Amino acid sequence: MSEIEAVIKIGGELVLDGEASSRLLKEILNNVYAGRRLLVLCGGGVLSDHIRELYARKLISDEAAHWMAVLSMDQQAHILIDRGFNVKLIYDPSQVKQTVESRCLPVLLAYRYLRLNDELPHNWSVTSDSIAAYIAFKTDARFLILVKNVNGLYPSPEIEEDKLIPVIKSSSLNPVKHRVVDEYLREILRLKPSFKCWLINGYHPERLTELLETGRTIGTEIIIT
Repeated sequence: MSEIEAVIKIGGELVLDGEASSRLLKEILNNVYAGRRLLVLCGGGVLSDHIRELYARKLISDEAAHWMAVLSMDQQAHILIDRGFNVKLIYDPSQVKQTVESRCLPVLLAYRYLRLNDELPHNWSVTSDSIAAYIAFKTDARFLILVKNVNGLYPSPEIEEDKLIPVIKSSSLNPVKHRVVDEYLREILRLKPSFKCWLINGYHPERLTELLETGRTIGTEIIIT
């Protein structure tokens, strides 16, 4: 059995929202204090958006863009720990158990780990969603929870709350229609059919606890097919 119950990826926009990220951190820490072994990664947010701009202008290669984007996740992690909670940066998932037992929330700096486990494509089909899924796969985590700034997936890029998709097959994920997830995510999810993968809204942090406690909440569940 895995030592990690859930890998939680916090979207870049949420990381930069001081009030929202603080509320979310408190909720996650309460689960750590309750004995749950959780691992957090951060999305690259506006930092990775800037790297996309450089790439679009043909100023950097796929290789450079990939590793710069991974580093942007690590930079966002430093922003997250600056909120002042019991959060600790770690370099390897093997440090989760010790970190949680010291009543701290582990946040992974992904760059070093991915350099040592360089198995993902080096292009824009892979973003922090796929990286979080890859970490969840490598650690045999029970849950992969993608925490976004929306309630979940919708049938089109236009968000209409009454059209939230509660359940979707991974084979049906479409990065054009479902813009809040990346293209390679479904490929990673296929590696572990037993994954429990959810998209939830980080502006409602209580949903994270509800999901961990009951296996259900408001959001989108991705069934692996």
